[in-house]
Amino acid sequence: MQQVVENLGQADPRDVEAMAAWVHTYLRQAPASAPRARAAGPLPAPGEGDTGADASRMRAGYAVYRDACARCHEPGRGPGSGAALPLQQAVALYDPDPRSLVHLIRDGIEPPDGAPARWMPGFAAILSDGQTADLAAYLRRYGAGQAPWEHLEDTVRKAKRP
Repeated sequence: MQQVVENLGQADPRDVEAMAAWVHTYLRQAPASAPRARAAGPLPAPGEGDTGADASRMRAGYAVYRDACARCHEPGRGPGSGAALPLQQAVALYDPDPRSLVHLIRDGIEPPDGAPARWMPGFAAILSDGQTADLAAYLRRYGAGQAPWEHLEDTVRKAKRP
């Protein structure tokens, strides 16, 4: 993902917006039974539909999002502003495999020296494996409106390996 971000940082912003529009159009054309992409806006606190262990995970994921992510990713920060991408536009949330998102959370995004591109800190030293998994699960549901990833905890654990 780092290389994608670096290369897109050199692209014409209109081309990047066109690619993002295409990806989201593609996601909206998913089968009727598939969850739909959410509209950009503030990510909500977990709702009444979350019950039991799932509710606990969503609340924990939301707490991490609120404390570590919302400051940069909340609305009002457009793609061309140099600020963080609204999470509903983050393709990693829609990926059928959680590895990209887990690596983004753990390692962040660092543009090449002197290059004008988005920067995101890595949270590997700050978040536990459980917090990373809770955050990824919350973002998948409330950022993308997608079904949960299977074996998310295993993916987080494996991401720590060199």
